[in-house]
Amino acid sequence: MSSRILVDEIYGKTANTSALTIDSSGNVEIVKSSATATFSSGSTLIQPTTNGIPSWANEIKISFFDVSQAGSSDVMFRAYVAGSVVTANYQYTSIYTDNSADTLSDRSAGNDGGFAFYGWTAAANSFNGTVTFTRVTDDYKYVAFGQYFNPAYATYVMFFNGRVDLAGPISGVDLYTSTNFDAGTARVIWR
Repeated sequence: MSSRILVDEIYGKTANTSALTIDSSGNVEIVKSSATATFSSGSTLIQPTTNGIPSWANEIKISFFDVSQAGSSDVMFRAYVAGSVVTANYQYTSIYTDNSADTLSDRSAGNDGGFAFYGWTAAANSFNGTVTFTRVTDDYKYVAFGQYFNPAYATYVMFFNGRVDLAGPISGVDLYTSTNFDAGTARVIWR
């Protein structure tokens, strides 16, 4: 004798939204949550969420489209812990390459205030890509990888990889520039 449970959807504990679905063939899909943000004129931040990512999330991806800043500065990708931005200990290497040369930047000192596609500071840059934070340990050590496409420099490949050691789980992420954003949209998803 066997037992069967017939389930179409399992709902989240705190909201009446699907957390898991099972289709008619038995395939299971864990429904991921997300948040979006668009630049505000005169703002130094694009913030999809500062305190909305649950503590169980092991992979956090922030994707961005047509992000540009009004002046010349690096665009930083930063994490939040318990709703407060973290501005230290981002250790990474940034590289861009085309068919004639590679430019590598050692940012392992951790003094930049976030991860960046280091050196791409011109106001004409258009950032289109994804940055992924992956939790490696239960004591909140994360590795990160970012890649982006700039249509004005279509023959270039740009990316960074690095790590950050945090005091708690990532609760949010943002994009920051010291010279204000003038365009762009970002979405963060987690699982």
